[in-house]
Amino acid sequence: MGKSQELSAAVGVMIISHIFYLVSCWLFQNKAGRRWKWICLGVAVAARLAVFPMEPALSEDVLRYRWEGMIQAEGQNPYLVKPDLDIPGRGFRAGYGPLLEFLEWGNYEVASWIADSERRQAFWMKLTAVVFELGTLALLARLPARQLIWYAWAPAPVLEFWWNGHNDAVAVFFVVAALVAVGQREWLVWLALGLGIAAKWWPLVLAPVLVRGRWRWSWTTILPVLVLGSLYWTGNWQDYLENVQFMSGFVGGWRNNDGIFGALLWVTGDVYRAKYLGFGLLAAWVAWLGSWCRWSLERKCLAAIVALLMISANCHPWYLTWWIPFLVWEAWPPLLLWAGLMPLVYEVLAEWWWLRNWQGSTAERWWIWVPVWTWMGWCLGKRIKSMLEKSKVVF
Repeated sequence: MGKSQELSAAVGVMIISHIFYLVSCWLFQNKAGRRWKWICLGVAVAARLAVFPMEPALSEDVLRYRWEGMIQAEGQNPYLVKPDLDIPGRGFRAGYGPLLEFLEWGNYEVASWIADSERRQAFWMKLTAVVFELGTLALLARLPARQLIWYAWAPAPVLEFWWNGHNDAVAVFFVVAALVAVGQREWLVWLALGLGIAAKWWPLVLAPVLVRGRWRWSWTTILPVLVLGSLYWTGNWQDYLENVQFMSGFVGGWRNNDGIFGALLWVTGDVYRAKYLGFGLLAAWVAWLGSWCRWSLERKCLAAIVALLMISANCHPWYLTWWIPFLVWEAWPPLLLWAGLMPLVYEVLAEWWWLRNWQGSTAERWWIWVPVWTWMGWCLGKRIKSMLEKSKVVF
């Protein structure tokens, strides 16, 4: 079997595993008690341990993590150095937050102590992801089995963190920690959010949602960024302009499986106008969620993250792990469809492996977006209809 056929087979297995996942979650909805929770956790841990020995195959990001950790061990600043190797982000400086850069440094020290070869060191760069993903599972373990299973048995965290080693697990952990701390220790809410932002910048969209009625400790959010950022600060902010410009390409520029951004680009005819319009739409949505929306906090956070990924020009399969934990509170069917179809994106790897040519936004992406948007629109239509019918009854 050729490599392209193996890729197609892997995508098929991921989609089928998602179907089994949905069936399992449905069967667990009437299960209660500690016994079922232990069964849920036991299967979850077993699946993770079974996948961990596999070397990353659907992403090369661990190579980038290793390189950024290695140059820090050599005394260099990853925000000021560009890799000249054939690794993800070649020719670009580091764009992750200072917490992730610091963790990559520590992870590299451990990986280089365990293994001598570059390949095996890259494998052990998964340690950061698996440790923080276990932390997320532990935070959610307090929930009943019927809720916990929506995260514990979800294929995406297992595949993206335990197999491919994506460092998104760090930001996800701190976002979940912030939500768990709500109503208990307000200073911990903001500190956890700050650590999430210091890992990957996207948790910043949750600040307007969390800020309502919680101003007292909001200043602690900036502390992790300032403290950890000081480790890499040169004293001249202009040294980092290139990094900021590169990272803004997440919303508009990189074009990996974009959906709404493609429409914005078509309307504006200019990538920069489309990017600024995307930022504006996202800001307006998040402001509405934080100021006037009456949804639960978990639903508002979920809506903010989903909007970010739908509007941005960049949406890799592992980005869906950002909102997978929220399924324990809000298992919205269109999102389950999105998670099930997202492995189709990996078909782009065939051309990358053979020609080193990356075409992230191909026509195939509409096999994902059209069904998802259609279902979302149908659900929205039903909700509007229900609201109108209730208003008639009132008047």
